[in-house]
Amino acid sequence: MKVNFKLIGVDCAVCASKLETAINKLPFIKSATLNFVDLKLYVETAPDCSFSEQQLEEELQELTSKVLPNVVVKSLNKQNYLDKLKSKSKNNNFKNSNVSLPSSHNHISEEEINQALIEKELNNLPNLTDFNKTEHAENKQNKYKINWFSFSFIKVYLSIILFVLALTLPIGFWWKFSIYLISYVVVGYDVVLSAITNIFKGKFLDEKFLMSLASIAAFCIKEMPEAVAVMLLYQIGELFQNHAVQKSRNAIGEIVNLKSEFANKVSGSEIMTVTPEELCVNDIVLIKVGEKAPTDVKLIKGETNFNTSMITGESMPFFASAGSQVYSGSINLTEPVYAKVVSDYSNSTVAKILDLVENNTQNKSKAETFITKFAKYYTPIVVFIAVILFALFPLYGGGIIEAIHKSAVFLVISCPCALVISIPLTYFCGLGVSAKNGLLIKGANVLDSINSLKAICFDKTGTITMGQFKITEIFAEKNEKAMLKYLVYAESISNHPIAKCIVANNKINAKLITNSKEIMGKGIVAEIEGNEILCGNEKLMQDYSVQFNAQNVAGTIIYVAKNNEYLGYVVVSDVIKETSKQAISNLKAYNIQTVMLTGDNKTTAEYVAFEVGLTDFKYSLLPQNKVTEFDDLVNKHKYVGYVGDGVNDAPVLNKAHVGYAMGLNGSDSAIEFADVVVMTDDLNSVVDSIKIAKTTRRIAMQNIIFCLVIKLAIMVICPVSVDNGY
Repeated sequence: MKVNFKLIGVDCAVCASKLETAINKLPFIKSATLNFVDLKLYVETAPDCSFSEQQLEEELQELTSKVLPNVVVKSLNKQNYLDKLKSKSKNNNFKNSNVSLPSSHNHISEEEINQALIEKELNNLPNLTDFNKTEHAENKQNKYKINWFSFSFIKVYLSIILFVLALTLPIGFWWKFSIYLISYVVVGYDVVLSAITNIFKGKFLDEKFLMSLASIAAFCIKEMPEAVAVMLLYQIGELFQNHAVQKSRNAIGEIVNLKSEFANKVSGSEIMTVTPEELCVNDIVLIKVGEKAPTDVKLIKGETNFNTSMITGESMPFFASAGSQVYSGSINLTEPVYAKVVSDYSNSTVAKILDLVENNTQNKSKAETFITKFAKYYTPIVVFIAVILFALFPLYGGGIIEAIHKSAVFLVISCPCALVISIPLTYFCGLGVSAKNGLLIKGANVLDSINSLKAICFDKTGTITMGQFKITEIFAEKNEKAMLKYLVYAESISNHPIAKCIVANNKINAKLITNSKEIMGKGIVAEIEGNEILCGNEKLMQDYSVQFNAQNVAGTIIYVAKNNEYLGYVVVSDVIKETSKQAISNLKAYNIQTVMLTGDNKTTAEYVAFEVGLTDFKYSLLPQNKVTEFDDLVNKHKYVGYVGDGVNDAPVLNKAHVGYAMGLNGSDSAIEFADVVVMTDDLNSVVDSIKIAKTTRRIAMQNIIFCLVIKLAIMVICPVSVDNGY
């Protein structure tokens, strides 16, 4: 049995890791993964486990209360969620009393759909022109903002103020001691309490225990500034970690927004608002302008354009008519339509994307920095040596007080302050240099991971290309200026993204256009200065019997004709970034394999790959297909990065060993799930990240070796100096 749980009250990554380890030790648990980002616990029970979901929740709650008191475990029961949405949607139901719909509409067979597409049954549906306005609004996620007045920030503020006062005021020792002590208690009381609690649980040899012991020892030998500084640095680091994690949690909100909260289901004489999960295959739904397809559907009546960029990454709107299949999450742009459900929600495209985002987090490698690994062995060794020193000093003629003093000195010396400060400072400098080069790298472990990359995958639209339409080619049979004038005037009546690209920055005299109409999926017919102007694709030219030269180039071709005389054509396409070719070449110089994964068609993908020097590319990929292709590359190269910019890239960015998001025009979810944000939108910045990562690692290793050698020497000298009476 596989069950997902939500944890409430976990605010520490280390604590989450401890709980995960404890749960995996339970005899009835086969595997358990705790995702600290979204605070979800993914549990698979052993084959011989007879617990119900409720019993399992109770057992996990009992264990959690022992490991992490005050943390609550809640089952993510899908039915509870559906019931909540149902009650919410009841207020949105409405009845169309002016029409009578046959009850057979609930489950129209494939044969009926094919044979009677616009016959009596479909004509009985409510008139689509009655639904030009969307009556439901999707919820928007509130952006997370730092609460500068939260308790955690206030205690750090107060401690810093007291620390500075004690450090600078010309007052007596005991006054300084008192102020330092108050500052220490304010910022470090929870760490000390946690260390004491862990002692009673038999889990005391952790970083909190060593910090508490070393800082208290520092007070004992009158080194108060060091004691307070250790706690301050730790708490400041925790604050920024919590802020980063919270932003990542909120980024999931944008992915969740792919899902429509409701569906307009045609049922008898009603159009009812239901949840997407309630839809069955062959149900008929109404999709109004501005609404998302609730699940994967096939249009049965009406024509419209759908924005599929959130799903496929394709910037060009998708024209859909009767018989066209539309992915869930696609947004209706122009006209209301009726559609037949072809898959239930659990098997829909959006459901698969959500599953990929939530579950791939648990599969992502948990990189540990050197400090984390080192602390596992360093802390118990240091405590053991301090105890030995305390026990041996009296044997050499020293008293108990001297033994305590020398052990405390040893603890203060051994406290890994040099490593805690110098190593993060090295990485901080690396992160700073990255920022100056337009790279926002989210943590030291990311810099470490960049060094291991063997291959990098690229999205196309908005990553290798600009993600914006431009006229890339113009051909006129005779007068180019006249052709372009007619084209601009005709396209000015349309709201299509390509039309807006053509009309941009051109002045239009609307009086010259006396008649016009837009033919969905074909183009525009307009009367301009008494001439019939045709602007559109091959179908429009064929419908009006225009003799033209068909072209086969990458991009969207718009043919222009005047009074059935062919004038020429323009090509509108997504422009390749000037630096993309150079960046791909530079990555190859580092022996890094480069691959393009795109949702675009074969012709466009092949053209872009050839232009930038990519020999390996995959096309027409949905987000789940991208993950599959990415997994194949991981099996081949082990450490693989990914560069993308859209919501549809989030599952792969989330799974990649290093995810790069194009920051200028990238979606919020891509930016949040990525490990690196490329603020310049220049692929050469990816190459810069590799150079910086290699330099940072080299300097960090030099610092580690230097710190450990010096610290070891001082530790050896410390007990010797006691023997000599110092």
